[in-house]
Formats: sequence, C-alpha cells, structure tokens
Amino acid sequence: MASSSAADTSRRLASVGSSRRLALGNPARRAALVTPWDLFFGGTKKAVIQQVDTGNCIDGGGDPVALIKAYPGRTTTIHIKEFSKTKPDAFVTEGDMPWKTVFEACETVGGTEWYIVEYEHESQPAIPAVGRCLANLRKLGK
Repeated sequence: MASSSAADTSRRLASVGSSRRLALGNPARRAALVTPWDLFFGGTKKAVIQQVDTGNCIDGGGDPVALIKAYPGRTTTIHIKEFSKTKPDAFVTEGDMPWKTVFEACETVGGTEWYIVEYEHESQPAIPAVGRCLANLRKLGK
C-alpha cells in the first residue's frame, strides 16, 4: 500500500518539473530492493533534482556515487559532508568518503553546479570547521 501511495505521489509531482524545480534530500537507507528515493525519482521528470548529502547517504548504508549516476543531470547541488567509521568528527577529506569518485560523478554525469560544504559536529565551532573543510577541498582543486 505504501508503494502505491508513493507511486501516486510521484506521478502527481511529475508535472512540477515542467514549471518549477523541486528537490528532495537525504537518501539514507538503500538496503531495500526499491527505496522510496528510487521510487520517487524514477517516477518524476528530470527537472526534479536530487540533493544528495554525502555523509548521511554513506552513514545510512547508501552510495552517493551510485545515486548521482542513477539520475544523471539531477544532482545540481550536493552536500559535501564527510563520513568516517572511526573518526565521527572528521573534516571533509579526512575520513572515509571516496571524494575522487564523488567529484568525478558530479562533474561527468551529475550536472552539479554547487558544492555545499557541510560540517555539523558540535565539537568544533561552525565557521572555523567549515573553513577547514573548504581548505581541504581546495587542496583537491575544488
């Protein structure tokens, strides 16, 4: 029943892409055979963009690169956030995220226009923490 309801919602939202941009964020769990994320984006027009959060995606068992490739041209913005199994307060580029493949997917198939640098750990002051993440990204040429 939930799938039917989600499919109906997806069909109703399909018309939104013709006159507006609609984004959906935070694809956490990808263990199911068909995820709500895939059901939604599989039933909407390409003008409906996805906003992948790299850290939350991997934390939930997903693969941000697979999502970017599954919906080409629909990742116009992406939250650049680190994930680490052993270092929960890791700064961008200092954890387990496969940044090279993430950026390659964004730049070849994602249609990415904006990288949104995100750091949300209370252990560090926000502005200096994002500054460190940005400095690390610049070392990668971003």
